[in-house]
Amino acid sequence: GGVLLKEAIISILCVCLLLSFCACGEKRPEGADKEFFYALSSEPQTLDPQVASDAASLTVITALFEGLVRLDENGDPYPGVAASWSANRDSTVFIFSLREDACWSDISSDDPAEPVTAEDFVFAFRRAVNPDTKSPNASQFFCIKNAQQIYSGAMPVDALGVSASDTHTLTVELEYSLPDFPTLTASAAFMPCKERFFNETNGRYGLERKYVLGNGPFAFSGYYAWEHNDHLSLTRSAVYHGETEVLPASLYFYVGEDAVDLSDPINALSSGTVQLLTIPAAAAAQAESAGMVLTRMNT
Repeated sequence: GGVLLKEAIISILCVCLLLSFCACGEKRPEGADKEFFYALSSEPQTLDPQVASDAASLTVITALFEGLVRLDENGDPYPGVAASWSANRDSTVFIFSLREDACWSDISSDDPAEPVTAEDFVFAFRRAVNPDTKSPNASQFFCIKNAQQIYSGAMPVDALGVSASDTHTLTVELEYSLPDFPTLTASAAFMPCKERFFNETNGRYGLERKYVLGNGPFAFSGYYAWEHNDHLSLTRSAVYHGETEVLPASLYFYVGEDAVDLSDPINALSSGTVQLLTIPAAAAAQAESAGMVLTRMNT
């Protein structure tokens, strides 16, 4: 079984357990193509990446969405929506080249999947620093040119140092040198948002299944896949073409401490009640002695 271990908020699912790093042709690992069960301690407050800050929301968002990069088990960035990126000499300007096969997973439409574009990231970044959004994550963007002034109301949102020179090229200008900026973009707040879809939700973006449009390795399994205070059911996205292969066929999130007996988390993992679980650091030694994989996650 797998364990997500951190005392503070987790912002991403255990990528090393959910995505395959095996080369093509190698035998698929045990557990591939199965349903994974995960217990959330509470109902996600919102599945809006620019606004979410609670652990339950961030966990589900990382399955439903994908940012410019993802982080491997060592915390190093590897391609997400961005196939590659480069920086100028002093690391104040970054250019991200987006994958042409990155798509939005819209289960309500029979039309061909829409591509994720650089404009989707421009809109998302601007939303995050727009004072009207009241994003608790806005400070994460203050390294971007003019972000702090925009958030204070001193400058318009279109002054943000982010632009799309074409459909698949995103340029980000920073206030100061930050060589590790790509790593920052793995955070939920940096994930894309399609402006037209957002506007059509009329202020309900991220609050119900029909008001969520993701681009990640998983999508909602159907129209009734999010039953509040009970469960969320996700399935492997049919239009996701990421750097790594998605292992589970589906993810099932129990919601609430009473949804499944977690009084003994190690037993819950050992018995197969859940395959992924957040445990307190004090239980790490017991989990390791039981042969479980522990992964420390970063916010």
